[in-house]
Parts: sequence; C-alpha cells; structure tokens
Amino acid sequence: MEIILPGKPIPQPRPRFFTRGSKKCFYDPAKKSKRSDKKKVYYQAAEQGCTSPMAGSLSVQILFEFKASKKLDIAKHRPKKPDIDNLAKYYLDVMNKIIYNDDSQVCCILCQKVYSHQDKTTINVSKINGNI
Repeated sequence: MEIILPGKPIPQPRPRFFTRGSKKCFYDPAKKSKRSDKKKVYYQAAEQGCTSPMAGSLSVQILFEFKASKKLDIAKHRPKKPDIDNLAKYYLDVMNKIIYNDDSQVCCILCQKVYSHQDKTTINVSKINGNI
C-alpha cells in the first residue's frame, strides 16, 4: 500500500507540559496536523481497498522529500533538521488505527530524507512473510 502526503514533512514535536492549579497536564502540539493527515491517510487507504487495519508484522518505507533551493541539490540526501527519527514517529502515529492497529506491529523501517522538486512524504507499507 502506498500513501502520498503532499506538503512539507512534519516531525513529531515534544509534548508540552503545564500546570492548572495543582493538576499537571500535557498536550500534543501536533494534534491538529495529525488529525488532518489521518483523514488523508484514511481516504487514500480506502481508495486502495484497505477497509480495516492490517494484522501481523509489517515493513514500512518512508521517503521524506524537501523542496530544494538549488537545482543542483535534487535527489541528494538532506543532512539537516528535522531529525529523521522524529519525522518517522509522526507518520507512524498518524497511521495508527487506520493502516495498522498499533505502530508496534512495524518490525522493519527504512527512511530517507532527500531534496526534491516539491515537499511531500511517500509511505509504503507491506506485510512481512517470514524472515527479512
């Protein structure tokens, strides 16, 4: 299954903590963007015939494409922030309960950050049959 999300790739931000009286609270600063991306993932999954979350062990490949400022940079790796692990966390969380029941099902992940003509994130999810 392939999911393509247009727009600049979003990293998972750190949760924010605050106190309200004597009660300690926290919130996810990416909640609004996650909700929007979850809708996009849901509709693309439905178009591809995925009506329920996948079961079993899964492999995920994610290509993060950032718009290049120079034509010379196209297709080169992008060794700058945001960190690739924070990018992966965000998109794995977005796919929870839609593509799979929980991101703990992901046993193999391959991520790349590259320069491209436009900002977008391409995600490929597949079942793992046997050993890799």
